[in-house]
Amino acid sequence: MAHAGADDRWAGAGRDHAGAADHGGVLRGLCRWLDEGAVGAEALPLAGIVAAGVVTFFTFLPSFGFIFLGAPIIESTHGKLALTAPLTGITAAVVGVIVNLALFFGYHVLWPAGLAGRFDWVSALIALAAAIALFRYKRSVIQVIAGCAALGLLIKSIH
Repeated sequence: MAHAGADDRWAGAGRDHAGAADHGGVLRGLCRWLDEGAVGAEALPLAGIVAAGVVTFFTFLPSFGFIFLGAPIIESTHGKLALTAPLTGITAAVVGVIVNLALFFGYHVLWPAGLAGRFDWVSALIALAAAIALFRYKRSVIQVIAGCAALGLLIKSIH
């Protein structure tokens, strides 16, 4: 939806007083633009999509930046024990964090009210179906996530 004066709200966004890049200014400009009625109540889904896009962009962009900038440096350390040993430890720590997150989310999904509460058999069966689809039938992760999401929505809409 075009909004009168949208250019005024974006004027100077993305630059600080000295003219250097200011990413917070871009976000402030976008928020001001959305706040002032560019997206009205009839377009709340659009506002949600824009917000999800902004959050996703600024969540994953730094990680990809570190990966793309750091990968050549890490590759150049191949065969140098003084540098590969710490990286092996870092890799083990990352795997530990991933396992910890898997256990944390698994516990909270399978026992939503804690161990004293009921076990969520539906979630367990969906997880089992996902594991079978991934390992036995070699389905892609995207297919499994889409299938599990569709199955979960179907089950929730029935109950």
